[in-house]
Amino acid sequence: MKLIMEGWRRYLNEGIDPRIQAQVDRFISDPELYITIRSFWGSYVEFMYTDAQGKFLRTPEIGARLGRVRMKYNANNQYDQCYGKDAWIVKNADAAGGMGPLLYELAIEYASKNGQGLMADRFSVSDEAHAVWKKYARRGDVDKKQLDISKAHSEVPDKYPQLTPDNPVDDCYQGSAVEHGGEEWHKDPLSSIYSKNGTPVTDMLPTSKIIIKNDN
Repeated sequence: MKLIMEGWRRYLNEGIDPRIQAQVDRFISDPELYITIRSFWGSYVEFMYTDAQGKFLRTPEIGARLGRVRMKYNANNQYDQCYGKDAWIVKNADAAGGMGPLLYELAIEYASKNGQGLMADRFSVSDEAHAVWKKYARRGDVDKKQLDISKAHSEVPDKYPQLTPDNPVDDCYQGSAVEHGGEEWHKDPLSSIYSKNGTPVTDMLPTSKIIIKNDN
């Protein structure tokens, strides 16, 4: 435990959000709190707070899920190329009691280790989730790679011209970035894909409190 906390403090000094520290501390110290990582439907992975049996934990006040982040990879270039089919997209996220950031951190580390990284839902993103991506865009320990707009949007070239028309590899559907950024979609954090080097936060969590499920 001492080594875990010393490692966490070193990590904080590199600029990690202090809310994640609080959630790591809470997770490690709470004997009833587990994280389940579940793979399903061939291309989906979700991270969720559960009990020791893998059952969703809910807040006693309102019965909301304590936290879940669900993502999928870009199978068959569903969202255009987006740098490759192993780019991951957040599909659903909900959290109560401020417990979401740790799950996002685990998701981006998983997506970076097992693919190109993580990006926001390509169609629509809530204002709350938009704020999360703004934080990732500002973080020095997170790599940000610009995506181009797919031709589904660039068919109106005067309004949504492509950034790299001769390079289709970075083309990606930008519905959520256009929703929030309009004609300046490329300046919005939703227009990029994010990755991290290594899995420092994941490595801090006790393996005895991580449940792995494969329902594929």
